[in-house]
Amino acid sequence: MTESNEQSGRTASDNQSRELKSHVAREAREMVIRANAFSERTGGPSYSNFVIQSYSDTDYHPVAFLKKTATEELYEELKIYLNQLYTINEEHVGEKLSDVNVYFALTGDHASLSDCLCDWTQRYFEARVRKNDPKDCGDPWKKYGRLLDEFSEITGELKNRVGYLIWYAAISRAHWCLFEATWKDRVRIERQGYKVCIAGVPSDREELAIQDIHQFKLGLDDLRNFVIKAEHAVPEVEVAELKKLDENELAQNIEDAAEDICEMRMLLARNFDPAKTIMKLSEDLVIACNWVGNNGVLAIFVAESERLLRENIWQNWSPYDLCFRRNGVLIESMRPWVSARTDLNHGSLDGLILNAFLIDRFRNKLLEFYDQIDFDRIRSFAANPEKHEDRDDEILAVACLDIAKTEPDQKSELPQKSRNKRIQSHLSRDKFFRILVSCGCEKRSGKGDETTFYRSGGKKYAIGRPKEIQPTLIKRVLARLNITLDEFVRCAGTI
Repeated sequence: MTESNEQSGRTASDNQSRELKSHVAREAREMVIRANAFSERTGGPSYSNFVIQSYSDTDYHPVAFLKKTATEELYEELKIYLNQLYTINEEHVGEKLSDVNVYFALTGDHASLSDCLCDWTQRYFEARVRKNDPKDCGDPWKKYGRLLDEFSEITGELKNRVGYLIWYAAISRAHWCLFEATWKDRVRIERQGYKVCIAGVPSDREELAIQDIHQFKLGLDDLRNFVIKAEHAVPEVEVAELKKLDENELAQNIEDAAEDICEMRMLLARNFDPAKTIMKLSEDLVIACNWVGNNGVLAIFVAESERLLRENIWQNWSPYDLCFRRNGVLIESMRPWVSARTDLNHGSLDGLILNAFLIDRFRNKLLEFYDQIDFDRIRSFAANPEKHEDRDDEILAVACLDIAKTEPDQKSELPQKSRNKRIQSHLSRDKFFRILVSCGCEKRSGKGDETTFYRSGGKKYAIGRPKEIQPTLIKRVLARLNITLDEFVRCAGTI
């Protein structure tokens, strides 16, 4: 071999080595980005210790430039939404954002405001992207970045505010709207098995693109792809049985399972291990679940083998970013406007049927853990709650289960429950109100259908007209009224 050939061989080898190192570095970077992104979406450590702080109402006013960039209708509409955000934020001052996150997820409080902000964002940017700005120099990436910066000014500072939770879906909607209007057609994003492949991104935009693709799942159709993947994983016998039900019956079964799952959360969340929920659906589809906040209550982990699934759980990552909402409907976490109730048929498998099958499997798996609970041991903690502060949720959940069983008029006051729902820890409104009065609270009529309660040392709390009061709400009411768990359990026993 000549010297020039040897030189050429070394150069080619060096190039291959550099390419391999670059590929490995990118793979490692993507792994970190996607893990951080999933943690952010599912209520991870990035904000778990934030405490909601009080702010002036002047902080909740549309930014000045919206007078020029938005229609008068959109401007006035946002004023109303921001005023509502201010009121909600002040109601939760002093609470941990992670606790409020779970509260919102389980009660559905303010979901309508979140939906309104999401819709507002879509309408605002549909108009904005049609207008060109010389600063962009015709570059779609610059336009994408500029309008996202604009949106950050619209939402304002979100750290330590309830707005972080309520703006969450709208933030995702903004990224999706701008992505589809700017650089979607400039890149190729596709799945190869469980892996996301990204091509066509300019080198100077690569980090931004990778981060936003993984965090907001841009260009990915997670729910539809998962339905395709799961088509042969659901036993034909079960599909046939589920097909006998009409859409309303399927939805009721899904909601019943979701209610049981929500009822179990306070008893199972402490030290929960997602790896213990692993279930094999087919040779190349293994699933597990974990508690989640933000847009849902239960997230799904997916992999093609148990070994890979355990790795995904350890990394807090899943290739398909899916979760169940409070009503049990399967959605994309970053596109909550896409759900299994939309047209998601593939071959022999309907999206809603897959939804019903999966949530029932997870409900049954969680019931296995629920049936192992030593309820008498938890009841014994109530006698010395100060020694078991980390078990407060469990003590309250068991107390509510016990109280609910004592209500002779429960069937007449509470909504008729499906035979598919197993757990009932919700209290009737009348029973809960009598317990609060027994705890020394002053009861008064509030605005409209609201009833307000006040106790010395606590804060006034207004309760609407739900026919049943769930433990998550009870926990919040007790904290606001400064009623200890021990007081609540003792007074409940006297009613």
